[in-house]
Amino acid sequence: LHLIFFPSIDAVTSLKLKAKKSYQLKVKQGVGTVSWRTSKNSVARVMNGKVIARKKGTAYITARCNGKTMKCKVTVK
Repeated sequence: LHLIFFPSIDAVTSLKLKAKKSYQLKVKQGVGTVSWRTSKNSVARVMNGKVIARKKGTAYITARCNGKTMKCKVTVK
């Protein structure tokens, strides 16, 4: 019996942050390197899973691990 675990972003699919606040995202069951991206660097930055809110708007943070892509919607107020 083999159990296969698929990576996921720590059960967080959306975040609401105030400008200049941050939140650390983590990939669960991920083995290997995780690459992080943001859809709008002007709204929210991401470095090693740490999301930093910059200005009002919406951005999507994407994590890629083991060929799987996970997304988290970030709303900055």
